[in-house]
Amino acid sequence: MIKPDSQIRRICLEDPRLGEARDTLLAFKSRIDAPLSPTFWEGLKQQKTSAAASGDQAAAKACWCLEQIGTAQERFILGFAAAKRDNFHTFWSDLERVETALHFLEPHYPTSLPDFGLKHLSLHVPQFQELFPYHLFFSPGMIVKRFTCSICGQPMKLRVGCGHIVGEIYNGEMCCRVLKDIQVLEVSIVENPVQKYSVLFGPDIAYDYGPVRYVVQGLRSPWHEWQCEMSEIVEAPERFPGTSLDAGCPCESGRHYEDCCKPKPRIRRHYQVLFAVDSPPELPAGTTSWSFIRA
Repeated sequence: MIKPDSQIRRICLEDPRLGEARDTLLAFKSRIDAPLSPTFWEGLKQQKTSAAASGDQAAAKACWCLEQIGTAQERFILGFAAAKRDNFHTFWSDLERVETALHFLEPHYPTSLPDFGLKHLSLHVPQFQELFPYHLFFSPGMIVKRFTCSICGQPMKLRVGCGHIVGEIYNGEMCCRVLKDIQVLEVSIVENPVQKYSVLFGPDIAYDYGPVRYVVQGLRSPWHEWQCEMSEIVEAPERFPGTSLDAGCPCESGRHYEDCCKPKPRIRRHYQVLFAVDSPPELPAGTTSWSFIRA
């Protein structure tokens, strides 16, 4: 099991070689709609290559950590900006990329720390995801006949490895399995996929983005705090109160009431939202509510 190394955090926060990249990432609150510059990525890549060439594995890993942090910050900012323009699926996909970057980063640099906005991302990415109406996804089923190590290219087996640990960082690159000889068996529709990009869309599917839109428009910055309490209210309005379930339906359809006009319960999901910073003038400040009927 890989455990975070305090040395890596010290390098990220204190090493003068990483000063330019560090200062850029520490200024995350000033960036609300712009990507990181190509100069940032190129400078960090050069530092990582130099550290790896000199055998400084700790510095190379620190560069990799800053790359993951940069990716998480950038996708969160750009996704939020897309949602401001009502491009909600783009925001959803970017939230998935943030979640993935944080997942890779966690074993090496704790994402519960406030450094670089990591704690904010860890708390608010799942909060945003909860607001989305997506609940069905495509998921492929496959057989992987073999896989290799991304570091050395050697075949990886369950009992005999190449010596590299999956998830560990070598020369500034994360070791992972490279899938080879893949045979796709099926594509299923699931509710809890491993990856959340493949949302089910169709001509008969209408998604209500109201809760997402409300929170996004109520935030002046993606880095402002907000909270949301959700509750579900079951509604079952009676068209013919007091009618027995097995009686003939009063609408004279010839069917039992239970199979005809007896309404199925509807679930109304209610959101109570609290913004830490007052919303823009067109939205009410402070605590607000939003409700919608879930299909």
